[in-house]
Amino acid sequence: MAEENNKTPEAPPQQPNNSPKQSASGMAVASLVLGIIGIVMICCCFYLAAPLGVVAWVLGQIERNNIRRGESPEAGMGMATAGWVLGIVTTALFVLFLIIYIFITVFQIAVDLPLRGFQGR
Repeated sequence: MAEENNKTPEAPPQQPNNSPKQSASGMAVASLVLGIIGIVMICCCFYLAAPLGVVAWVLGQIERNNIRRGESPEAGMGMATAGWVLGIVTTALFVLFLIIYIFITVFQIAVDLPLRGFQGR
């Protein structure tokens, strides 16, 4: 009888976890990639950054809405949010740099105007 009490009960067999892992949707990945490329393009190809930023912003927002409604896997929420934020940052930097460029151009024209031979009588 002593031997029967020393036996520990065996754990029930584990069921294999065959559930497929969720992966991010293509729209979430595209939003992130376009956002990263847009940030890089701000430095070298200024005019390519604006459309990339806007597209990343829109794709990120659409995908975030799809995930909230349950139409896309939740695994892409981080990528969609990062792409959305990068799109907003890229677009904001583009607008800021464009305003600075216009201001400098207008200021340069105003400074050069008296030097171009304007002769008032």
